[in-house]
Amino acid sequence: MYKTVILPSDQKPIDVLVLPLYSLDDIGPHDIGYFTLNAMNLHGDIIPLLYPLADRLENPPPKPKPDEDDTWVLTEWERFQGALAHNQKRHELDEERTLNKARELINKCIKPEDRDRLITLTDYDTVYEMAMPEEVAGGSIAQILREFFQGAI
Repeated sequence: MYKTVILPSDQKPIDVLVLPLYSLDDIGPHDIGYFTLNAMNLHGDIIPLLYPLADRLENPPPKPKPDEDDTWVLTEWERFQGALAHNQKRHELDEERTLNKARELINKCIKPEDRDRLITLTDYDTVYEMAMPEEVAGGSIAQILREFFQGAI
């Protein structure tokens, strides 16, 4: 790992540690996946099936009427409501994971005495851009290897 320098709003340099790729991938909460249903085939095997929420959002099932006793309509409505709730929970977890990664990035990449100097959103964006490599490219790999082996000599 190596360091780079940024100039936040106060125009005084801050050292920012550049993290290796995938260093924040294990920060939770983890994705709960898509909404699935269990179906049994003719052999008795249980098979998980993805619920087609995108298709159902375009064509939602009819809401059951209180005075009718149609089990299929009720079952389809409950599946649809379950898929909606599951999808909402996934989005909430995505937001929480993003905030956790941002906190961890600040904690890992900037010294404690410099953290209070980040004031504006632009300061935080600059730290994020400098601390996280955007993509794997031959030039970035070569630079990392040079810096790693240069420090070892």
